[in-house]
Amino acid sequence: VSEGPEHGKTFDCSIRVGGKEFNSCKAFIAWSYDKKDGTWNAGIAIKEFPDDRDKFQTFLEGIHQKT
Repeated sequence: VSEGPEHGKTFDCSIRVGGKEFNSCKAFIAWSYDKKDGTWNAGIAIKEFPDDRDKFQTFLEGIHQKT
């Protein structure tokens, strides 16, 4: 792949953490790194969590407390 992902581009996604899935999210490409082998590493940032934001936060806090 000669071109990396477009920084700032928003896309729909789902996030799965600890076997639980959160849908209807929007994220964007926050950073990318060309591995020089035809592949890229990329980091995403969550932009919107329309329906499940509170549930997601509570779930992550529960995971954090267990560690």
